[in-house]
Amino acid sequence: MTTIASPVREMPWSPGDDGWWELLRAELTLTPERTARMARMTLLVMLVVLISMALRVPEAAISAYMIFFVAHEDAPTTIRAGIGLVVSISVAVLVALVLLSLTVGEPVLRLGGVATLTLGAMYAQHRFPGLGLLGYAVGFLTAIFLVYAGHFPTPELTLRAVLWIWVAIVYPCALLVLCEATFGEDPEVLLRRGIALRLTAVGRLLDRTSEDGERARGHVDRLERLGTGVLAPFAASGPPALRPLRASLVGEVQSLLRVARQLPPVVVPSTSSGALRWASTTCLGLARELLDRKPWGVALPPPAAPEEWPGRLDEIDPRVGGAVLSVRTLALGIAQLREAARVAPAPPAPQPQPSTAELESRRAEALQFACKVTLAAMAAYILFTALDWWGIHTAIITCYFVAQGSVGATIHKSTLRLAGAVVGGAVGIASLVFVLPRLDSGGELAILVGAVTLFAAWFATASERISYAGWQIAFAFFLTVLQGFERTTKMVVARDRVLGIILGNVLMSIVFLHLWPVRLAPKLSQGIGQALDSLAELLSAEGTGAEAEAHSAQLQQSFVAGLNKAEDVGFLARFEPGGADAARMLPALSGLLISARALSLSAATGGQAAAALPETERWRVDEVVALRRALARQVSELAASVREGRTLTMRIGRDAIEGARRSFAAVTEPALRTLEAPLGVQLESLEAIQDRLEKIVDASGRRALERGSP
Repeated sequence: MTTIASPVREMPWSPGDDGWWELLRAELTLTPERTARMARMTLLVMLVVLISMALRVPEAAISAYMIFFVAHEDAPTTIRAGIGLVVSISVAVLVALVLLSLTVGEPVLRLGGVATLTLGAMYAQHRFPGLGLLGYAVGFLTAIFLVYAGHFPTPELTLRAVLWIWVAIVYPCALLVLCEATFGEDPEVLLRRGIALRLTAVGRLLDRTSEDGERARGHVDRLERLGTGVLAPFAASGPPALRPLRASLVGEVQSLLRVARQLPPVVVPSTSSGALRWASTTCLGLARELLDRKPWGVALPPPAAPEEWPGRLDEIDPRVGGAVLSVRTLALGIAQLREAARVAPAPPAPQPQPSTAELESRRAEALQFACKVTLAAMAAYILFTALDWWGIHTAIITCYFVAQGSVGATIHKSTLRLAGAVVGGAVGIASLVFVLPRLDSGGELAILVGAVTLFAAWFATASERISYAGWQIAFAFFLTVLQGFERTTKMVVARDRVLGIILGNVLMSIVFLHLWPVRLAPKLSQGIGQALDSLAELLSAEGTGAEAEAHSAQLQQSFVAGLNKAEDVGFLARFEPGGADAARMLPALSGLLISARALSLSAATGGQAAAALPETERWRVDEVVALRRALARQVSELAASVREGRTLTMRIGRDAIEGARRSFAAVTEPALRTLEAPLGVQLESLEAIQDRLEKIVDASGRRALERGSP
C-alpha cells in the first residue's frame, strides 16, 4: 500500500503580509452549510425569545446566548455538548445548594468557596483535557452561583434565582438538541461535501478548455484563503484507525489548492497541457465519487488511476508537476481509504505513557495556570464587591472565559471579547434608543433580535480566530435589550458590562504577563527548527528504490509535523510581545514543501537516466549532489539559528546554482538533454528552495534591524 506523506495544513494568516482585512474576508466567506447553520441558530434564538416572553422565564439573555454557547458545526458534537451542559448545570445546582446552606450569612466562607471552586475547575480543565471540561463546567457554574448569592438579600430569593437559572439554561439546550437531531448535519457528509467542493473548483481551473477561467481561479483563491481547517474535526470523527489517513487527505486538498493558485494562466508545452487535462478529469471524477454518498467500504473504481497517466513528471513544468503529484496522492489516498474501510479497522496503536518527569511538569503547569486564573478572578470579585457595583460583575466571568494556556492565546481571546462586547453593546444601545420604543409585541422584538443574531452568527460560525467575537456581540446585545418583560430604555447595563470586561481583561493581562508567563515563541521556534532539520536531511538524502522512497516519505512527514506544530501556535504568537517575528517565517516555510517534493521525485525518477550518462558527463551528477549537500548544511545552520534566536544568514549565493543551470542549458545534443532532464529539474527545485530560504533570511534581517539586535 502506498504511503502518503502527511501534507501541510492550512496556513494561519499572516497579517503582516496579507493584512487583517484579508483575514477577515477569508473568515467571513459563506458556504451553504455555514449559511444553514446560521439560519438554524437565528430561528432558535427567536423561538427562545418568544418562549421566554410568553412564559415569563427570567434571564432571557442567558437563554438566548445558550444557542451560541452550545451549537457546533455538526449534529453529534452539538448534541453531546447540549447533554453535557444539562448534566453539568444540574450537578452544579445541587452542589451550589449545599454550599449555599453552609455559607449563608458568612461572606468570608463564600469567598473561600468561590476561590476553591475556581482553583479546582481551572486545574481540572488544564490537567485533564477530556474529563476536565465537565469538572470545569461544574466548578465554574457553582462558583458563579455563589457569586450571585451575594447579590440577593435573602436565601429564599437566592434559591429562586438559582433554580430559574437552571430553567433558563436547560430549556434552550433541549430545543437545540431536538433541532440538531432533526435538521443537523452528519460530519461524514460535511467532510465529503467540503472535499468535493474544493476538488471541483480545482478541476474546473485545471480544465484549460473552460471559458470561465477567471471565475474558476477566483473560486480557488477564495477556497484557499478559507482553508481546510473547518474539515479537520469532521475527519477526526471517523474510526480511530482511519483518522490519520482522513486527516492527511484533508491536508493534501489544501496543498492542492495552493499549487493550483500558483499555476500560470496559460501552459504552452503539450506535455504540461496533457498533464493538466488528466489532473482535471481525476479531480472532477473524485468529487463525483465523494458526492454519491456511498460508504467508503464500497468497491468503486477511481475515475482515472494515477498510473494511467502516460507521462513523466520530469518532462513537464515543475508547477504543473506539483499539481499532478497532489492529485495522484489524493487518488491513492481515497483508494486506500476505501480499501481500509472494507475490512475491520485495526485497533489504534497504544499511546506511549508519559514519563514521571513529564507528569510532574504537567501537574506543575496546571497548578500554576489555576493559581493565575484564581488570583485574577478573586481580584475582580473583591473589587466589584468592595465598590458595591454589581453591574461590572462581568469582570470575574471574563477571567474564567478568556483564560488560556499561554500569554498569546489569553490576549487574543481578551481582544475578541472586548471587541465583541463593544460592538454588541453599541448595537444594543442604538436599538434601545431608536427601535424598541416603536415595538408593540413580542413578535416584533423577536424579529429585531433575530436580525442582530444573524449578524452575530456570521462571525460566530467562523474559525476560532474570530468566532468568539461573534459570541460576545450576541451576548452583549442580549443583555442590553432583553432586560425584562417590559420595554426599557436603561443603557447602564451595556456600559457596566463593557467596563467589567475591560477590568477583567486588564487583570488577566497583568497576571499572565508577570506571573509564570507561558510564551509561544519557544514552541514556534522548535516547530520551525524541526521542519528545517527534516528538510536538510531530505536535501542530503541519496539513493533510489523503494527503501529510499519510504525514507523520503518519512522525512516529508517529519517536515510537515514540525510545520504543523509551528502553525498551531503561529497565529496566537502574534499577540505576544515580540511573538510575530518567527511567525512571519511560516508563509515562506510552507512553500518549501512543493519544491522539496519535486526534488525528491526527480531524484527518484532520475536514477536510471543518470546511470545512462556518458562518462564525460558524470561530473554533472556530482555537481548536483554537491549543491544539495551544501544547501542541506545551510538549512541545518538556519535551523540552529532559529532555535537559538540568532539572526539568520545565508552563506550560499545564487552564483553556484545559476552557473550549474547555465552549463546544463549549453547542452545541445537532444539525446543528452533528455538524459540530463531529471538533473535539470533538481536544479530548478534547489533554486526554488534557495529563493524561499532567502525570503526567510531577508525578513529575519529586517526584524533584527527593527529591534536593533546584532
